[in-house]
Amino acid sequence: MNKYIIVNAETIQQRINELKKPTVHHDGIYVSDEQIVEYVTLKRILSNSKPLEEELSKAFSAGMSYGIEQSIDYEKESPQPDLKTYINNLKLDI
Repeated sequence: MNKYIIVNAETIQQRINELKKPTVHHDGIYVSDEQIVEYVTLKRILSNSKPLEEELSKAFSAGMSYGIEQSIDYEKESPQPDLKTYINNLKLDI
């Protein structure tokens, strides 16, 4: 079974930008093998990533369609679920 994680693309891009700047030592410019590996790895992570909101939209739509197919009646007192509210209520920065 595949396991997925949520990553902050802005944080990864900031680190990639940092790694682009070589470290300057007294004897010249230095880039370690570890820095090169980290740079390549982070670039691959970003290139293989999908926007979270897009994926959540697909899942939300599938869930709503399932509810309609199963004749689930949303109570009249409670508002109909909507994608924007659902995404805003996610706790992604914990």
